[in-house]
Amino acid sequence: MSSQRSTSPTTIRHSGRCLIRGKIRRVWRERSLSLTDAGTLRYYDTDTHQKYTLHVQSARILDPTTFRDLHVGLPISTYGFVMHASRMDREARDFLCAVPTLEEAQMWVVALQWASRQNPSYLSTSSLDDFHTVERQEVIESQRSMSQSVESIS
Repeated sequence: MSSQRSTSPTTIRHSGRCLIRGKIRRVWRERSLSLTDAGTLRYYDTDTHQKYTLHVQSARILDPTTFRDLHVGLPISTYGFVMHASRMDREARDFLCAVPTLEEAQMWVVALQWASRQNPSYLSTSSLDDFHTVERQEVIESQRSMSQSVESIS
């Protein structure tokens, strides 16, 4: 579970092995991840078989002492992080991950947050919320200006 750098055409910014909890069976399995300089995350089910490429939208450290993360149930002697990511053909979902040290979890989160900023076309939920808030404010302002113009006419 260590970090590596490569000088290949697609440079690997961060890579390593971690435990990832499955979506359906919720079993923790060891997987390999490689973050490229293009900001995409390669997800491997074995060291050589790439399962898919992910576009990271957000990442954060898991804190099992909070109500928000209490349900996760990290494996013993591990530290967790969660990333919200999507495949090209699928809706985004949370990937629960665990590594042996807090430092490693923090390194993954920093790298994944960097990746989320490299893919602006993949808006995170918070970005969409901000977009809808601005959109709502514009509608309210246009309604105000319309009502003011109606009042000035009458």
